[in-house]
Amino acid sequence: VRGISSSLQLAAFVDVGSVWEAQSDGFRWADVRATPGLGMRLVTPLGPFRVDVGYSPYAPQAGRALYFTKSEGGGVFGQIRCASPGNLVSVDPDDPGNIFDCPSTFRPPTPRNILSRLTIHFGLGQAF
Repeated sequence: VRGISSSLQLAAFVDVGSVWEAQSDGFRWADVRATPGLGMRLVTPLGPFRVDVGYSPYAPQAGRALYFTKSEGGGVFGQIRCASPGNLVSVDPDDPGNIFDCPSTFRPPTPRNILSRLTIHFGLGQAF
């Protein structure tokens, strides 16, 4: 297995960042999160085949739950609708309301164990 050991690489990483909506509170340093991870790379002629596993120690944050409808009549674009709990935004197709009025009341379930806090990513090529 001499050829595999020279083509196999291990990686440790930390992702740091934050996501926010331009129409809401904006960026806050208190919202920045850092999540650690480990990865394996196998060098191939097409580029590295990557398997990364990230761990999130944070509870999910509440936010807007939006979904996209299919277009009517075969068009390309549908509508964006609000699906947050307690939603009072119009669902009338002729008056879709303002999606920024959609409440930030949706919270994904809190992970129950360490395995549910892991995110696995496969890729071919450089990570960035």
